Amino acid sequence: MQPRTRIPEFAELENYKNLGLLTQMQLDLLYRRVNGESYQQIRNVYSISKTTVARAIMRTATCRSWTKGQSGGGMTLLSLPDEMQFKKLVQEMADDLNCITTSMAIAVCTELQNRRLKFAARVLITARCPHLLAKLDDYCPSPSRGWLNHIATRLSIRIVSSQTIDMLRRSTCDANHIRQFFLSKHRYFARRKKFIANMDETMLYSKRRYKVLTAGRNRPVRAEKSQLPHLTGVCTIFADGTTMKPMVILPQKKTLDAELEDLDAFFVRSESGWMNKYLFMVYCIMFICKVQEKRSQMNVFDAQVPFLLIVDGHPSRLSFLAVRLLSAFNIELLVLPGHTSHILQPLDVGIFSPLKAQFKK
Repeated sequence: MQPRTRIPEFAELENYKNLGLLTQMQLDLLYRRVNGESYQQIRNVYSISKTTVARAIMRTATCRSWTKGQSGGGMTLLSLPDEMQFKKLVQEMADDLNCITTSMAIAVCTELQNRRLKFAARVLITARCPHLLAKLDDYCPSPSRGWLNHIATRLSIRIVSSQTIDMLRRSTCDANHIRQFFLSKHRYFARRKKFIANMDETMLYSKRRYKVLTAGRNRPVRAEKSQLPHLTGVCTIFADGTTMKPMVILPQKKTLDAELEDLDAFFVRSESGWMNKYLFMVYCIMFICKVQEKRSQMNVFDAQVPFLLIVDGHPSRLSFLAVRLLSAFNIELLVLPGHTSHILQPLDVGIFSPLKAQFKK
């Protein structure tokens, strides 16, 4: 059945029917009313009550599915098309590393609901049902945190505590940027595992928040020791699982403590305990020694294969001398895109992050 009077909203309703969100019966019922049939005439066609006719028209106007024999009750916060739009927005924002907050989500739901109510009002007026306008607010609940939890569960959306990320990391760490990087650098990975090494720095420092017991109105505070000096561990693991001695950067040290002398590691110093371009040069020399040791145990053909050293985009890597030195010993340096180490740096993702998580337990 086609309506004698057409408004833009009807085309949208028919599109939802084609998508399987509405039924043909409910559109036919609505159009009968638009064409001037009375409630009694519609009841005779479908053998339903007057209340059911009103409910069917109301659900169609608000883009909610209805079938004959469907039980009554109020409406959900959002119609199915609006729920799909809401979930798409949540997914896009999450993919963009900028998740929406619960307060923003409630505001979005409110806007979607208000737009749908205006849509429904135009449909009801065209369907000669102005008496149903007053019931729209009764049928549609106001957005709230409780309803947001309900929608999130139904749409398989998680509501969890947020993790912050600086804007520069968010803007550079996107799928297209990373895809282009690997497309342009794919030749670097076309070698056997034993020729690929990954270096990264880390520091183990737990900011664990303990659960505490308190009485009365006292605040749940606890004394904490002052922060320890910064120590940086520089680790290197080859893709075949072999390793080289770690390099440990100590802050403001002029002599090595006796208890450290027997440890199987290289110890260096900087004023802050962080890596800098001079220490990166020192590291490169140590790495070259390790590579040359490996080559001495290879056959003549493997010994000619270039090694690959993968590092993150820390400013200390901007050392022409270090790159020149590595190249002189047939070692290629691959620097990962800036602000992506939390997802691309193999040591960070596969070793350091799980290790730090265990330390915080």
